Amino acid sequence: MSQAGIPRNGTNTGASSEVPLCVDLDGTLTYSDLSWLAVLQLLKNDRLALIRLVGWLTNGLAFLKRQIATQTKLDMKEVPWFTEFIDFLENEKKRGRKLVLCTAADYNLAKDVAAHWGLFDEVIASDGFTNLRGRSKAKTLVRRFGEKAFDYAGNSLVDLPVWAKSRQAIVVNAHPFLAKLAAKRVPVAAYFPRKTSFRSILSQAVDKATVLQSLLFFAPALAFNPMYKLGTLLMGFFATFITITANRLAQMHLATPSHSASKHWQSLSPCLCIGLATGLFTISLIIAAVIKSALILPLLLIVLIGVAGALYLQESFPSNLLVLPIQTTAVIICGDIVVEAGMVMKLVPIWFFIALTFQCLTPQIHGLVQESSETHPQIPYYLAITTALITIALVFLQARNTASVILGLLFAYWILRLVRKTYALASNPWELITRDSELIIVQLALLLVYLYT
Repeated sequence: MSQAGIPRNGTNTGASSEVPLCVDLDGTLTYSDLSWLAVLQLLKNDRLALIRLVGWLTNGLAFLKRQIATQTKLDMKEVPWFTEFIDFLENEKKRGRKLVLCTAADYNLAKDVAAHWGLFDEVIASDGFTNLRGRSKAKTLVRRFGEKAFDYAGNSLVDLPVWAKSRQAIVVNAHPFLAKLAAKRVPVAAYFPRKTSFRSILSQAVDKATVLQSLLFFAPALAFNPMYKLGTLLMGFFATFITITANRLAQMHLATPSHSASKHWQSLSPCLCIGLATGLFTISLIIAAVIKSALILPLLLIVLIGVAGALYLQESFPSNLLVLPIQTTAVIICGDIVVEAGMVMKLVPIWFFIALTFQCLTPQIHGLVQESSETHPQIPYYLAITTALITIALVFLQARNTASVILGLLFAYWILRLVRKTYALASNPWELITRDSELIIVQLALLLVYLYT
C-alpha cells in the first residue's frame, strides 16, 4: 500500500471479472501520444502537411485526428508501451475479464493498437465527429455499460469525470496527487506511478554538451569587452542557455521514435516535454526583450533550426551537418549582440566553418555516412579537410598580424592530425563519443586565440 491507502503496481482490490475494464490509450497504455507520433510522421513525409493540418483543425479535433489516422501508419513495435501496466492487463484478461480500449484517439488508430496486442474485446474511440475525451467519454461509457458498472484506467485530470461515473479507478503513469483526487470520487483499485518528472526531464536535457555550447556566448565578451556589465551579460547567457535547453527538449522529442538517440525521450509525455520547452523558450524571449530586442532573432534561429533538424535533417546527409554549426554560430551572435562588439560579420563565417569542420568528425555523422554510403565512408574526412581549408583562408584574408597567420597554420596542422586520428579510430565509436564535448572546448579556445591576436 502507498500513501493514503492507494494500492500500487497492479494490486487489484475488489476487482470483478464481471465488470468490464475500460482502458485509456495515450499516456496510459503508452507513455506517449499516438496522435502526436502520427503528426510527426506526417510532417516528416510531407513538408507541406502543416498547412493541411491547420485546415483540418478548423473542422474540429475529431476531424483532424481522423485525417491524420487515415494518412499515416505507425509501427506499433516502435511505440513506447507501458509494459508494467500491460502485464497487469494480461493478468486481468486471463481471469476472464472484458477489456475495452476507450480513447480520444481516432478509431482507426485505436483499432491498430487493439490488433497489435490482442487483449481488447471492444474498441470505443473518436469517430471523426466526436472527440471522445473527458465528459464526452464518461457519457459514452455510461450509455454503453451504465453508471458504476465499469472500471476505468486513465492518467490525467481530464479523466476525473470518467472516474466519477465508474465503479473503480485505476490510475496509471500519473503523479500521486492525481491518485488522491481520483480516490475522493471512487475507490482506487490500483496505482502505477509516473516514472518521470520535470526535474528528471530537465536533468537529461541539460548535459555537458548543452552547458559547453552555452558557454560560447561569452567568447565575444572575453575577446572584446571583458568589463561589460556583469548583470546584463549573465541575463543574456541565461536566455541563451534556457533557449538551448528548450531546443534540446523539443528536438529530441520530435526525433523519429526508431532513432537510437530518441528512444528514451519518446517514453516521456509529449505534453510535459513540449510544454516545458515552450515555457522555457517564452522566458528566454522575455529576457531578450528586456535586455536587447535584437537578441530575439538568433534565439529564434537556434530553436527553428533545431526543430527543422529533428523533423527533416537528422537522417539526411549532408544537410544534417548544418544544424549544430548554425546553432553554435547563433550562440556567438547572441554574445556579440549583448556586448555590442560589432564583430558579427567577421566572426560568423570563421566560426561557422570551424564548427562545420568539427561536425564532420562527429561519430554520428561518421555512422550515418557508413550506413548510406558503404563504398565511400571517408566522405566526412574529405569534408572536414575542405571546411578546414576554407577556415584557414578566411583567417589569412582577415589576418591583422603575423600571429594570425601563425594561428592559421597551427589550425591547419591540428585539423590534419585530428582527421588522421579520427579516421584511425573509426572502428572504435566509443573513443570518438568521449571526445565530442572536448571538440567544443577546442573550438572556443581557437576562436578566443584568434580574436586576441
